[in-house]
Amino acid sequence: MEERYRSADDVIATDRLSERPSRPPDYAAENRVLQALAAELAERPENLLQKLAETLVQLGVADSAGISIEETAGVRQFRWVALAGVWSQFRWGTIPFDASPCGIAVERDKLILIESPERFFPGANAEPLIHEGLLLPFHARGRPVGTIWINAHNPTRKFDREDARLLEGLARFASAGYQMSLALRAAEAGRSESDARLRASEKQQAFLLELSDSLRGLADPIAIEEQATRLLARQLDVSRAVYATFVVEGGREYVVIEREHRAPGTPSLVGRHLAEATSDDNESLRAGRATVIPDIETEPMSEARRAGWQALGARARMGVPLVKEGRLAVVLGVQDSAPRAWTPQDVELVREVGERTWAAIERARAEGALRTSEEKYRTLFETMGQGFIELKVIHDQKGEPVDLQYIELNPAFERQFGVPVGLARGKRASEFFPGFDPSWAQAFDRVAQTGQPERIEQILVNDRWFEVFAHPTAGGHVVALYDDVTQRKRAEKVLRESEERQAFLLELSDTLRPLSSAHEIRRAAMDVVGQQLGVDCVVYGDISPDTRTGIAPYAYTRDDLPPIAGAYDMDSFGPAAAAMREGTTYILRDVENDPAYPVEKRAPYRALGVRAIVAVPLIKKGRWVSTIIAYQREPRRWTSQEVDLLQETLERTWDAVERARTEDALRESEERFRQFADASSGALWIRDATTLKMEYVSPAIADIYGVKPETFLDGVEVWASSIVPEDRDVALEHLDRARQGEAVVHEFRIQRASDQAFRWIRNTDFPLYDASEQIERIGGIAEDVTETKIAIEHQGVLLHELQHRVRNLMGIIRSIGNRSANGANSVEDYRVALEGRMLALARVQALLTREANAGGWLRDIIESEVKVQANHQHQFELVGPDIMLAPKAVEVLTLALHELSTNALKYGAFSVPEGRLVVSWSPFEKRGTQWLGLDWVETGAPQRAPSTRRGFGSELIEARIPYELGGTSKVSIEPSGARCRMEFPLKDAESILETDSPVPTSTFGGTIDMTGAPDLSGRTILVVEDDYYLASDTAAALRGAGATVLGPYSSEESALAMLDEATPSHAVLDLNLGGGGPRFEVAKSLRHRGVPFVFLTGYDPEVIPTDLVDVTRLQKPVPFKSIVEAVSQL
Repeated sequence: MEERYRSADDVIATDRLSERPSRPPDYAAENRVLQALAAELAERPENLLQKLAETLVQLGVADSAGISIEETAGVRQFRWVALAGVWSQFRWGTIPFDASPCGIAVERDKLILIESPERFFPGANAEPLIHEGLLLPFHARGRPVGTIWINAHNPTRKFDREDARLLEGLARFASAGYQMSLALRAAEAGRSESDARLRASEKQQAFLLELSDSLRGLADPIAIEEQATRLLARQLDVSRAVYATFVVEGGREYVVIEREHRAPGTPSLVGRHLAEATSDDNESLRAGRATVIPDIETEPMSEARRAGWQALGARARMGVPLVKEGRLAVVLGVQDSAPRAWTPQDVELVREVGERTWAAIERARAEGALRTSEEKYRTLFETMGQGFIELKVIHDQKGEPVDLQYIELNPAFERQFGVPVGLARGKRASEFFPGFDPSWAQAFDRVAQTGQPERIEQILVNDRWFEVFAHPTAGGHVVALYDDVTQRKRAEKVLRESEERQAFLLELSDTLRPLSSAHEIRRAAMDVVGQQLGVDCVVYGDISPDTRTGIAPYAYTRDDLPPIAGAYDMDSFGPAAAAMREGTTYILRDVENDPAYPVEKRAPYRALGVRAIVAVPLIKKGRWVSTIIAYQREPRRWTSQEVDLLQETLERTWDAVERARTEDALRESEERFRQFADASSGALWIRDATTLKMEYVSPAIADIYGVKPETFLDGVEVWASSIVPEDRDVALEHLDRARQGEAVVHEFRIQRASDQAFRWIRNTDFPLYDASEQIERIGGIAEDVTETKIAIEHQGVLLHELQHRVRNLMGIIRSIGNRSANGANSVEDYRVALEGRMLALARVQALLTREANAGGWLRDIIESEVKVQANHQHQFELVGPDIMLAPKAVEVLTLALHELSTNALKYGAFSVPEGRLVVSWSPFEKRGTQWLGLDWVETGAPQRAPSTRRGFGSELIEARIPYELGGTSKVSIEPSGARCRMEFPLKDAESILETDSPVPTSTFGGTIDMTGAPDLSGRTILVVEDDYYLASDTAAALRGAGATVLGPYSSEESALAMLDEATPSHAVLDLNLGGGGPRFEVAKSLRHRGVPFVFLTGYDPEVIPTDLVDVTRLQKPVPFKSIVEAVSQL
């Protein structure tokens, strides 16, 4: 067995923390813990401390972790409110203040390191044993209220300064969160504190009243013990209640238990026991401190003692001492078979029961002594204020008790009733008290017949109450001690009425609290008060602003009464309405017999079938706003308590109705806003004007920014980081202008997170004012106007292109006009030729502008030109596959075919009905390119003299096709008609007749737009940079180039922690992290792992170590595309 230490300092080794090497701070892990704790605080503040303990174990900081909070329940102790790890089963257990190192940490109010604490602190002797423990005082409201601690149960684990730093940091956050949680719980509890206090008080007072009443009639001390323990066990719902008396005999102290109340199957404790063998708590009990143990299983004690309690079926127990004249006289104890969190109210209730039981037993013993010593204390008998009577019960012929005969009386009889003792002795009670109630005789006869004493309370004459303790005596007589308790009964009546009123108001509050409809509130309130008062009808009415009309949507009525709800002319109620307008309650006991009430004003009450009313008005800001009226069909004497109850009901009902109306209006307003926000394609947002923290964003933000709406519910930096660098400062400046009270509209570019696309956003920012005309918030609407911006840009390009195309077209028309004039023999000939060529040109333009960037089908082009010139459908034949021609080919070929078909109509195959045309075509390959060959062959044409000149058509066909299409073409006039062979490559080329222009499909993203930058796909790049925006923009640029980004990380510590979990393929490093000068730990770690990287720095090359001089160094400020290019070359 290891040697036990003599003092706490023998196990404290805090100085060793400064001697041990310490690992570097893990700020990343700490930040993750703080984020988890912050989330827990927001969602489940009551679980914050347990979450902290679990997180410390999960991080591997300790084998067990917990938080002990000091509490005082009879003894000073700690309760483990949070516990995780290998000791998690001890959560909610307790340990005495002096039996734990937590007490040392609290008293010294500083961090301590302990080793093998079980050698001095018995409370730490639990498996697995603690090898090392680190304890820190846990503060709340400026003082230590407990400790936060971590334990190492493995001898190889040694705590260091980083453990202490981490524990201190987390303790500060947990302390703040714990105080916030306490404040929230206190605020929440405060709303119902008065109701809860009232309920608890009423329940306890009712029980104590029942206890006093039940004990008052008992004269036997043992019966009093039995009754008190039975009622206490029932009230607290425990398995055992025991009244233990401490006596000293022969120099030894015993515990005597005469009676107990216990659950079936529970071993009995009745008997006589040595005090030292009953409990370890006797010394504490002698000091007047209650013993409160919620769970025997977790309470520090010997296993033998624990087994003893288990044998008695006790899991939780409490003992409350009664110290009388400096000596422990009684312990009233309760036990339960299950763990139980005893409350201070439980302790106080047991203490009060003990005191009352003690008093009742002492009274019973005194009364017994009085009975046995009557003669000895005759002087007392004669002078005492309490009355004494010896009675004989008088029976009638049927043996029924009907009267009482006074055998003996003391002088108190004369003082209380004014009848001399000598005159009353031997006489009957009915001779002095006319209307004597035979129930008195029946009560005393019951005592005489049963031989059992009784306590009797009855009213005698003149509303006087008497409390009588009756006992049987020899000879069938009854002796009684009596007191005039009229004042007490009246006080009890007042108290009872107050309690009933409070109970009613509590019921009313509980009934109205969950209701949200004004109609439901009126209905429920009238039903509750109507049933409470037992009236025939009670109605709540709203009063019109001119006080002339009362609107009663609902009235409580008995089943046989006609409905009274509706609208009423208040003036018809005469004096009642006049009184209520003045704010005065109007009471009418009997309308038919009240001389002060005019006969002509009684009609409304007769119509309602009522005789008695009480009408209570409610005045708000000098105006009569509502009323409550109770009706009775029979005359009724309204009491002041009933009127007060109606007044209180009216106030609470009006408040509840107004609350419901306000909440309805608020819900309707919020629902309208929600529907508007959900339906809007623009994103609605609201920020705090001081912190710029986002408070609300509508769902449309997800489509516009490509992030979940909750992403922006934070500081302004998250939103600003999505804006391209060139637009960010201007956007923030506009936001600041809105903070100054200006409504602004501005546009900026963002990089949408969901697809990395650059989008144009139009923001409308405006101030929102509070009731004092101060700017409290900033509101705004965000719209994605990218398509609009692109359309405007396209419109400008299109206009420029259209101007260019029109000039080209005019050039063609001029050329066609000139060439047509050269070959015309007359004006008419010129007109016909020009018209035909213009129509052909129009057909080409129509074909090419039907669809942007599209050409035309060859068959359709040939058919459109030939068909209009042929005499009939069978005069021409088209042979060839379907081929789509480019726009340029369509333009040139259409004009060429027009010339051929026009010539055929004038001189060739189409000039005579028997003429025939065959157009055939086919693709072929030439010099590795697809070409088209087309043959125009006419037959049956009339003979004509050979042409002596070269016309416009020939020039168009033989010159333009080679020039503009890069092919060959030859026209010949044969005796049978014209022949033409065309060949040209099938390639894309634009026509000057097209009116489309390139449509921009994206937005330029400024310096982070990586269009044209090297492709970094497949690379995972670590970014370490402490400037938030520079880090965000660098990451955006790398992602835009296709890379996967780790981070960015703002500190060397967080970057090193990441490298322990993942290895990037490349890295971009800032040298001056945190402003403390150049640092190279991350660079060295990457070099060790073989990961290539570049430096971002403002330092000169001289600061870079010689082993890292080969690393690419980019001097700040550096274009983001340069960063991408540098990484691509690694």
